[in-house]
Amino acid sequence: MHMRTNAGRERDFRQEFQNLLNAMGSLLVSGCDIATFNVALNSSQICKALSPKDSRGEVIPGEEVTPSRICRALDLLENYGLIEPYMRRLDPYTKTYLPRHVTLTEQFFRLLQVNLDLLYKEREERLRALAEGILAPGEVMSVKAARQRFFDEKVAQALKVRRERAIEQKRLSRIARSTRLDDRQFQIAAWLINTRPEVSGMTPDDFELLVYHYLRQIKLNFDAEPPG
Repeated sequence: MHMRTNAGRERDFRQEFQNLLNAMGSLLVSGCDIATFNVALNSSQICKALSPKDSRGEVIPGEEVTPSRICRALDLLENYGLIEPYMRRLDPYTKTYLPRHVTLTEQFFRLLQVNLDLLYKEREERLRALAEGILAPGEVMSVKAARQRFFDEKVAQALKVRRERAIEQKRLSRIARSTRLDDRQFQIAAWLINTRPEVSGMTPDDFELLVYHYLRQIKLNFDAEPPG
């Protein structure tokens, strides 16, 4: 009631509009990045998300939530201080307004009776996760889940490196069984060309040095002098 009066409205909203506000409020919370209070969905995406859909997930023609209704609802939330003021931007090519983006305010969460101490604690955790590269800007995911994903990715990367090293060592061991130095050099050169695209930009002398490096690595050419 107090907020409605501050916004310059005396009467309640129609039930249909109240239902729209309730549904949109839940959607805004679900798409909110706690680190920034920015909502991942713009006004066009909000329209689609709130529109009735058929069994295939397609918006039912004639029953879609229109952009004008969403804009009026967002204007209302802005008047109530529930979202940050937004400067609408015009597309210079189509002469139409760009989709509106939403940033929630502390008052929005206060209205939902969210524990603000816990909210800001989680916000600090997300900001640290962003700084550490564990979360991407705008990504909607709990810090705990993001950290687990981060560690899983690191484990996968380590396994990939170990697997590549094992394959490389197996190949080099097979080359080591060649008795002639020229054969070993040829096999290593062919392997590098097939597996390392960057060698195509090397000079012949640099490439020869790289081949020698691998010969040294597998202890096949200790007595040979490096080329050049």
